[in-house]
Order: sequence, then C-alpha cells, then structure tokens
Amino acid sequence: PPRSTLFPYTTLFRSKEMWWKTPRAKTVGKISLGVLLLGLLIWWFLFFPFVSTDDARVAATLVRVAPEGVSGRIEKLNVTEGSRVKKEDILLELDHRTTEANLERAQARAELANQDLKRSQSLARQSGIALRDLDKATAEARAAEGELKLAQTNYDNTTLKSPIDGVVVQKLTEVGNILEVSQTALTVADIDHVWVAANIEETAVGKVKIGQPVT
Repeated sequence: PPRSTLFPYTTLFRSKEMWWKTPRAKTVGKISLGVLLLGLLIWWFLFFPFVSTDDARVAATLVRVAPEGVSGRIEKLNVTEGSRVKKEDILLELDHRTTEANLERAQARAELANQDLKRSQSLARQSGIALRDLDKATAEARAAEGELKLAQTNYDNTTLKSPIDGVVVQKLTEVGNILEVSQTALTVADIDHVWVAANIEETAVGKVKIGQPVT
C-alpha cells in the first residue's frame, strides 16, 4: 500500500514547527536570558567580588588646643567653628598681665645675676675672690636664667596658636570665661589629610587587601 496509507499522520507531524522554534517560545527565552543576565550583573557588581559596608565615616586628625602651665580669663577669641586656620595663627589670648609682670621680674633678676657673675669672674682672675664665691655667683646666674625661661614660657602660653593647618570644628569657650590648665578651648581638624574609617565584617576582612581601590 502507499506510504501515506501506512503512516497517515507522518506528513501532519512533519509539517508542524518544533515548540522551541515558535515565536512565543523565542520571546520567553529572550526574556529569561535577559533576567538571567541582569541578575548576574547585579550579583557581580553589588555582591561579588566587592566587600561593602554602610558603617563608615570620614575621619581626620583632631588636635585639642588648651593652655599649658597657665590659666586665665579669655581676652580675645579670634575664630569660630568653621574657621580655616594656618599653623601658628593666633586662636585666642588669655589675660597676660600676671605672666607679663613675672616675666619682667625674672628679666631683672637675670640681669642682676649676670652682672654679679661678671664681677666675680673679674675678681677671680685677679685672685680677689674665693672660688666658693665664684661658684655661688655662677649658680645664682644659672638659676636666674632658668626662672627667666620659665617666665617667658608662661607668658607665651597665654597666647594659644594653631598647631596645624586645618579647620576649627569645635569651640568650647567664650570671651570672658576662665580657662584652666589643660582645659580644651578649641579643636582643630586636619581636613587636608582625611580618610574613611570603615568597619568591615570579620568574615569579609580577608578579602580586603592593601592597595585595592575603594569607593
């Protein structure tokens, strides 16, 4: 018998298009591939190989400005919070009348002691004074010089200068307030050398290496 009689459905099945070649199947395949690629991109750029954290902040070196060795009433305050300052700029001044008086007294004592020492040295060269008296004059001159240096330091400390280039980020006092020894009056931040302090999970720390770029 003819082939068409033995296999009546052969021609019918061959004439139909395979299911994966249909327009609907192609559309579904394209959408599935797009979703897969999108998911792969999201996974690659957001989860791997990057380490991420939202526990981070900008940090900088903070220098607290406080008087050393002296206390006093604030007479001048030359900056406010947000002021940009340079190293050695005068930030504030304390009442220096007492330290100035002590400095003048120390200067007078040092001059007198030096004059006594010169006279003693002159007499010693002529054997007109005992060596013990020369030693005493020398010791007194050194002591007077030390007192003068201390008085000068205390006077200088009534003027508080900026230790670095930076920005005043905190002001804790006002004109007229009494500032005690080592009491912080201002805080200056070195904003030219800031960094990001980020806390990384312990399980991810091993992925962080020196020299890696960060955002």
